[in-house]
Amino acid sequence: MKTRVTNSRTHKKQPQTWRRRQCVNCKGIFTSYERPDSSDLIINSKGKKSSFNIGKLILSIARASQHNKHQAEYDSFQLASTIEISLISKSKKTRSGSSMIISRAEIINTTYQTLRRYDELTGMQYAMQHGLITSVRRRGRPSTIATSDESGAAPD
Repeated sequence: MKTRVTNSRTHKKQPQTWRRRQCVNCKGIFTSYERPDSSDLIINSKGKKSSFNIGKLILSIARASQHNKHQAEYDSFQLASTIEISLISKSKKTRSGSSMIISRAEIINTTYQTLRRYDELTGMQYAMQHGLITSVRRRGRPSTIATSDESGAAPD
């Protein structure tokens, strides 16, 4: 099917292009949204390069969302798509040839920041799974260890 572009706009915040197309044969008009393919993303981890896999990201997000079954089942894909678009935007700056290189650490940090804005608990779970934090310490809670009272005397 041959088409011609009648109108086109790039998205300001995302690496996406909106195009209004018209079929040359039937004169039908339709809209397309085009964005870079994430298979061009190359992950650089410890000198080893591999292709970006959105499926792994979806599973990782679902694992961090186990406290909320609906979020784990339904929102994981949308969150992963949002993160993928963000990674493509960031990696565009370091474009080399036909592929874009991004580090594993940048994927983890971008995912953590996005999840934290969406759901604080999911962000914390993701951070714990990927070693961004090692323990959670609650501040302002009274100690269970016997301490002296205000006068300085030891408890009985």
